[in-house]
Amino acid sequence: MMHARSISWRAVLAIAACVATCEGAAIGSVSPPSEDALESYLESRDLSNLLAAQLRGRLATATGDARNEIAERLGRVYVRQMSAAKTPEERRVIEDAARELIESMPESSVFELRIDFAKTSYLRAEDLIERFRVRIVGEAQLQEADRLLRLITPQFQEIATRVGHRIELLERKEAGARQDDLEETKAQLADARRVRSLAQYYAGWCGYYGAMLSSNKGAAMRAMQDFGWLLNSGGGKVPEIDRVPGALLKYEHVARAAVGVAMCASLRDNDVEALRWLDLVESTDGISPALRAELLSRRMVVLGGAKRWSDLELLLKRRAADRKKDPALLTPSEARLLAVLALDA
Repeated sequence: MMHARSISWRAVLAIAACVATCEGAAIGSVSPPSEDALESYLESRDLSNLLAAQLRGRLATATGDARNEIAERLGRVYVRQMSAAKTPEERRVIEDAARELIESMPESSVFELRIDFAKTSYLRAEDLIERFRVRIVGEAQLQEADRLLRLITPQFQEIATRVGHRIELLERKEAGARQDDLEETKAQLADARRVRSLAQYYAGWCGYYGAMLSSNKGAAMRAMQDFGWLLNSGGGKVPEIDRVPGALLKYEHVARAAVGVAMCASLRDNDVEALRWLDLVESTDGISPALRAELLSRRMVVLGGAKRWSDLELLLKRRAADRKKDPALLTPSEARLLAVLALDA
């Protein structure tokens, strides 16, 4: 059965190769295309299944750096396919293929690829949960989000831990490195720290949403510790507002980590601390318009969760005063959120 499928793929690829070489030229007057030309053609036509099959075929015989490069290209194809998947079943098939690819690669080249795969699932879970929060989707979609979080949260945590071990090794290497090797070691160390920050960032947000779904205050605390790696907490401790340099918050992922801490504090019934974190982000010059636009709904969630209805009313009155010339006090999503918070009270 597998052999028949393999022959089928080869036949289709052969046809694609023929088309790629014959477009714009007379049949018989062209030479066979290179592997790169064929892959460029498949990619330009958005033939991702054929492109993945082509890359898997090359990966089976490649060695060394060429193998890693092909694996990274195949990984990017899988990331796009996961983003475009229409059903949970389709997503699971791609997840299995991605997992097989990861297991075939050396550890040193796989961390960022694993983050990319898990990030795709995280973004899907986040979207489903936020849509459920305003009751646009139902329980079935929420269960799918929960499944995704249970799958990827330990992945982000494991990546962060293993890259942390690599950072320790590189720091020791840096301390004893000769001048000739120092720059390369520093570059490797900077890259490893960047990858760990990414893993901790997504582990934090996965932890927040997982804690939200399970009403688990301990999980919210763990998520705050994950965010702490980005907020100058000194190694995975719960971050403190006074320890966060204002300049750091100009970086999008750091500012969003601070928002994550606020939401975790809210889950832990510490609405005062949550609002302080949101105040910190809102008072920072240079944060993106997209993030600034989210802060109202985050405040609404905090105040609604704490049943501080008079403060929520005051917040909306201030919003109205700030938007005198805008007929829409709230966006449709914010209005739905307000209705849900009131009905769930």
